Amino acid sequence: MQLPEQRHGKRGENVGTSELDKMLAMKEKSQTLGEFIHWLENEREPRVRLCQHRGQAGGLIDQWLPCLTSRDELMAEFFGIDLQKAEQEKKALLEQIRQGQPTGCCVVRTLADNEAGKP
Repeated sequence: MQLPEQRHGKRGENVGTSELDKMLAMKEKSQTLGEFIHWLENEREPRVRLCQHRGQAGGLIDQWLPCLTSRDELMAEFFGIDLQKAEQEKKALLEQIRQGQPTGCCVVRTLADNEAGKP
């Protein structure tokens, strides 16, 4: 499904939703990837953890430390999504909804449902 690139924001200005559009397009893939990582870390025996290579300790052995980057941040990086920009887009769309302006966008209805706690 192709979504419009721009939505009308407050006072008639355009609200860009390029990052939210990317998130929507990758929803199924990211859900599957997230479920796989959850399975690795919580259900598989032996458990698997994501780690980061930190070089060699004392020049003798490789040093691996737990990955401190969140799963959401890693997946956003993988899919080329800027999470800060997506949050700004979400806030702009929610402000548009609060002002009662028509959005004409299914993404906005989904965000409004999430804001209201609807599944």
